[in-house]
Amino acid sequence: MIGAGTGLAPFHAFVQERCLDNPKPLDIPHNFLIFGCNNREEDFLYEDDFRDAMGQKKLHLELACSFEQSWYIFVQHLVLEQKNAEIIWKCLNEHGGNLYICGDGKRMAKGVHKALVEVVQEFGDMSEEQSEAYLSDLQAENRYQLDVF
Repeated sequence: MIGAGTGLAPFHAFVQERCLDNPKPLDIPHNFLIFGCNNREEDFLYEDDFRDAMGQKKLHLELACSFEQSWYIFVQHLVLEQKNAEIIWKCLNEHGGNLYICGDGKRMAKGVHKALVEVVQEFGDMSEEQSEAYLSDLQAENRYQLDVF
């Protein structure tokens, strides 16, 4: 799950349902959220609920607070971090996972898609064209879905 701003709302419901449906802790790749906002104190809605899910070992969260340091950090930057890229690749390629992108369709979703192409290129040992085809196949299988505006 990758989202920014109000794109967090669908993931809140999703994580709540997954926590109720799965009483035992899950492996990190099963519920992995990369979320971005401007400022954690002002914009990280549902933080307590997500922290509870993390405490129950039912969610792994990576947070990009773009205005809390001297440089901008966005969700696409976190997608490219080695440990996150590896989790995303394993989730998609080895575990048959699904990928959901929610939020801004003009910049964030495009930046995330570009980052995902790079992840697939690196970990799948594919060309850019093959990586795009891989992601298109995931979309055709409804395993890569966008809810963007």
